[in-house]
Amino acid sequence: MDTGNDWEKILESMKGEKTKVIRFPSNVENKVTAEHIPSEQKHYFVPELLSSAWIPRKSANESHYKRHYGGLLFVSQTGLHDDGSEVGLPSGLIPRKILARLATISVINRSPVVDVRSVAYLLEQTNLTYNGQMVKRIREQILKLAYLNVSIRFTPHKQPDKKRVFFGRMFDELELAIEDNQLTLFPNKIRFSESFFESMLKDESFAYFAEEVQEMKSSLQHDIYLWLVRRTGRLVAPVQISWEMLHPQFANSESHSMRDFRRRFREALKAVIEISGQRVDSDRKGITIHPQSKRKFHWFSAPNSQV
Repeated sequence: MDTGNDWEKILESMKGEKTKVIRFPSNVENKVTAEHIPSEQKHYFVPELLSSAWIPRKSANESHYKRHYGGLLFVSQTGLHDDGSEVGLPSGLIPRKILARLATISVINRSPVVDVRSVAYLLEQTNLTYNGQMVKRIREQILKLAYLNVSIRFTPHKQPDKKRVFFGRMFDELELAIEDNQLTLFPNKIRFSESFFESMLKDESFAYFAEEVQEMKSSLQHDIYLWLVRRTGRLVAPVQISWEMLHPQFANSESHSMRDFRRRFREALKAVIEISGQRVDSDRKGITIHPQSKRKFHWFSAPNSQV
């Protein structure tokens, strides 16, 4: 799939224009004014359902990707260009970091509109290098995220009456700019869809420590860290989790061999432990996670609270 052609299609449609606004189906008007990107951030806000490993780890010519474990079913499906061609699925570490940062800004500002004119700041906060190769990769992943359709169904095991369902696009609108016949690295503004903002972002209160999230070097490390910090933050005693339970949540695919999965998981977990200081024991049966000896998260509540 040639993503470069995807950007050429957008560029072709922008002849004679300085900006282009891409509005997606079911766009809902929102009168909330965009806030400036905060000058300093110490925490990351990633909703619990989005901290699940729902983005593929590697690029593949597939139109959809499914993650199903426990009470969660998460299906992501590629969007389509105006000519009917597929945009493709996001994959790897980049879309995870970008989406986490956009969600963080939205949560802190209590607004579905994110102003991303400060490219250097956004890259700094995601710990991504600003060079030519990275620019291309980031462009590809943002485009795929923007067009992505997601279906989320979550039924808590102990509270089945509190079922959560979301279906649609995460974004309603992108405002792209053109300079010297080249698309800018990021859209000027991104607007999360009203339904996504209301159901996933508006009331989020669990904050991760940004400096640790930024240190994650792979998609698996990123997924393990988000899950581990949130899970151990509620523990009062050690909990054992089998490899059979971890496989559907973190394996590359359903066909991923258990032997290779255990090896890769242990390697990623080792890096996460070194960065976070979390205590996790591992053996042939699975892993044992322990309550946090030092709190690794922060609760964010009122709109005017300082994090």
